[in-house]
Amino acid sequence: MTLNPGYLEARNNLGRGLRSLGRFDEALTQFELVLKSTPASPVAHFNLASVLELIGRKPDAEKHYRSAIALRPGFVDAYIHLALLLQGADRLPEALAHAERAVTLGPDSAGARNNLGNILRTMGRRDDAIAQYETALRIDPNSFMAHYNCGVALRGETRIAEARAHFARALALKPDFLEAELALCMAELPALYEDESSIAERREAYAGRLARLCRSRAPILIWFARLQNYGCEIRDAWLAKPSRPARTDQVGHRQWVFQAALQLEDPGQGMAQDA
Repeated sequence: MTLNPGYLEARNNLGRGLRSLGRFDEALTQFELVLKSTPASPVAHFNLASVLELIGRKPDAEKHYRSAIALRPGFVDAYIHLALLLQGADRLPEALAHAERAVTLGPDSAGARNNLGNILRTMGRRDDAIAQYETALRIDPNSFMAHYNCGVALRGETRIAEARAHFARALALKPDFLEAELALCMAELPALYEDESSIAERREAYAGRLARLCRSRAPILIWFARLQNYGCEIRDAWLAKPSRPARTDQVGHRQWVFQAALQLEDPGQGMAQDA
């Protein structure tokens, strides 16, 4: 680099390498130098925007994504990233418009389809989201993220067996994909309640499995599993059970859910038995 500091492609490559290593401030410096030399380059704006977004300067990132699009109206990746940024800011109608534009420009882009599906799912349009994920998987059957996202949408429609198949496929493609591993575990909840003869033991075994799974990974995912997936989906599986008798032990069940959640933080916490 010191021998030829004006070599822009080398600076771009260095910036991308630094970005992949998490050295965002150094990557930012490289991309700013490239943009200063080539202000009309859509790729220079895009690369700079990607790092600005990672360091939390999202208004600046949005400005440069828009500049990339203005300079190259067919820049599919810029539309995808801008849509993701807007989705994260809860500006869903704008995000949807850009995601749809990305699909129009790149109908054979599995990434564009997956991104559109995510926004549709966030907006509660799960059927439309599933259609986008399925199209993405026809384009790229090995997209583990499309399999996972499709599974999440199918689970929301209570199409549990199909969801389980997609989570399993995502794990087969990416064995260290913790979210898919948790989701696959969660998708087994309805089966947990099919045979009530040993439900207390089955509940305890399930909770122990999930606790071990969470403790082996990042602590933030323990919080995620505990609050968002674990209690809510166990509750839903129980309350939605068609054969559930009118006089069910809902109080005992809630107590078990809360104690199961606590067990994820405190290995010594016991499990509640059925009332």
